[in-house]
Amino acid sequence: MGVLVHGLFRSSICSEPGNTGDTAFSGGTALGIIVGGSGNCSSGGTALYQPVTEALAAFGLSLY
Repeated sequence: MGVLVHGLFRSSICSEPGNTGDTAFSGGTALGIIVGGSGNCSSGGTALYQPVTEALAAFGLSLY
């Protein structure tokens, strides 16, 4: 049984085992947290990110 997930974004940065939880930044702004990926990093791959705003909201947190 699988889980359907919505609202993720993808990058061409390859994600290796152990990278889950790493953060995507644009300048000094955190955009998302790695939640998975696909492909082979020696020939390409992608990383999937949960938007950081959703993760913060789930715990009632905010960044300043």
